[in-house]
Amino acid sequence: EIGDNGARDLALALRNNKTLTTLDLTRNKIGIPGAEYFFESLQSSPVKVSLAENRDSCHLVAEP
Repeated sequence: EIGDNGARDLALALRNNKTLTTLDLTRNKIGIPGAEYFFESLQSSPVKVSLAENRDSCHLVAEP
């Protein structure tokens, strides 16, 4: 399981992603802060990220 800090690290790595197209992070401990990291990083990245069923009822699917 990863939390908000792990989400931050993963989101930063995704900024330079050129191959990953889908990332399913369901049932982790990612809250609103972690979801915000993904939102910021994925604005310019073509990765679909699912954060359904995470801590704090954070349900987010970011698609290009």
